[in-house]
Amino acid sequence: MRSWKKIVVFLLLFLQVFPFFIPLKNKESIPEKPYYNSYFYEGEGTSIHWRLYDSFKNRGNVLMIHGLGGSTYSWEQTAQRLQQEGFDVVAVDLPGFGYSERTLDFVHTQQNRGELLWNVLDHVKEDYSDQLYGDHWILIGHSMGGGTATAMALTRQDQTDVVILAAGALFDNGRTMSKVFYYPPAGKWMEVFLDRFGWDENRIAGILESANGQPVLDGQVEGYLQPLKIKNTGASLVQMVKTSKSLEDEELRALQVPVYGIWGDQDDWVAEIETERIRLLIPQARFAVIPGAGHLAMETHPEAFQKHLLQFLSTLE
Repeated sequence: MRSWKKIVVFLLLFLQVFPFFIPLKNKESIPEKPYYNSYFYEGEGTSIHWRLYDSFKNRGNVLMIHGLGGSTYSWEQTAQRLQQEGFDVVAVDLPGFGYSERTLDFVHTQQNRGELLWNVLDHVKEDYSDQLYGDHWILIGHSMGGGTATAMALTRQDQTDVVILAAGALFDNGRTMSKVFYYPPAGKWMEVFLDRFGWDENRIAGILESANGQPVLDGQVEGYLQPLKIKNTGASLVQMVKTSKSLEDEELRALQVPVYGIWGDQDDWVAEIETERIRLLIPQARFAVIPGAGHLAMETHPEAFQKHLLQFLSTLE
């Protein structure tokens, strides 16, 4: 029996130590200019990538925030349409995503994200005042980014014209697993798994097909996959899982600005039924539903999504 106990102890120690010696595969650096309209904000100990679509027609300033695993790429079609319609658009990569820095000590509460993004917008207004008009913003967030947009609105309601939730994820639906990753070996094993098995074309294609509710679109896999190959993406995601926190119900009840939501009726990721809970907490919220669309309606059903979005925005004028 003693020999078995020694073996078990050895295996446990081995499993705790071994992942720290496994070399990581993805070591790409953040490019200096990911897109023609890319810029970087340096502050709060991190670097945030953002893109500017300026129209010079001054119909309004728009901030677009992606969801989990996304980036500014997720908003490409919508940003270009809003630009054509006369809106000045800023699309941003959240900390640890897209081409923003993989800051491993960032605390990913929606409140922290919101405060950081207001600092980004303050910087944008200061340095690009000739391309933007006024200090009011239309805040648009997809999925997890919807929670960030809502947190921003609560912080500066006087500067927020409207919050647009694209399948917005506003609630913490079970975070038991996140506690596991506070144990360093568990977090490291997850980092290794993501690095070795998470970022390949077939796996990303499967995830996107599920989110789309239909086959992947041309260029979509590469658009999502490329930023995930950046060094420390896995470790950054583990940090996000450990520290993420949504707004409390009482905070949501304090939101006074207009809120509009656009959902796909086939969304299995943030189901349409979530809108009922949002209505209870934010009575002024109004919603549009796109038949046949899944979680990425702005990509799979761009015409329908943009139609609803522009209709909502027209009510502000």
